[in-house]
Amino acid sequence: MTEPPGKSGRFKLYDFSTQQLVDSANLPTSGHHVEKVDDNYYMMCEGNRSSQILPSVLKFQIVNKRIRISANCFLPIPLQSYSSTGGHHLTVDGKNQLVYVGTADARLFTLRMSDLKVLNYIDTGPGCGHVTLCPEIGRGVTTNHLGTAMTVFDLSSGRRIGDIAVSSPQTGTKKTQGHTSRWDSNLSRLYTTAAQDGKIMEIDPAALAVTNALSINGAYLIQGCFS
Repeated sequence: MTEPPGKSGRFKLYDFSTQQLVDSANLPTSGHHVEKVDDNYYMMCEGNRSSQILPSVLKFQIVNKRIRISANCFLPIPLQSYSSTGGHHLTVDGKNQLVYVGTADARLFTLRMSDLKVLNYIDTGPGCGHVTLCPEIGRGVTTNHLGTAMTVFDLSSGRRIGDIAVSSPQTGTKKTQGHTSRWDSNLSRLYTTAAQDGKIMEIDPAALAVTNALSINGAYLIQGCFS
């Protein structure tokens, strides 16, 4: 677990069987999300705008109930974007040894898993927070929580392909796009939500188009699952 949110934090490791704290480590800023591949863990640290601390990615292992941090990468975000940036989730591609990280200032970074070196970045929509990968068709799609469109990119080249308009502009504080997306069993359609609009969307990422939508009156579809 990580605490507290904001400027800095500590990552705490507990033994579930004994309910005892066994180790802890300092974080650059509060940790939001962790993924595990083999023996390595990858953590997204949110960053802190008021202190101009950039979002970052940590790589660590747990050895004999001890946290061992092996790499830390602060994302190379321009100074003029410090006031609008932040990190949310990361997506790990174990097969190709890559980590994808979106930032609130409308960027998607590709990092090498071994040392967290930044290999590439593309422009997305604002509030880029999640990445859904579909290696079978060589596509990735970003969820842009504050934008009107999702962004599609090519997995082999890392280049941006285009946008898919899915939602109306943000009003108030509600996110325009929900947290969850999933490919169907035929790997031809992506299902996600236009959260603020109360819509479940069916998307063709090859055609860059919405193919169907279900509206639910009064719903704020920020979370959910698809099967």
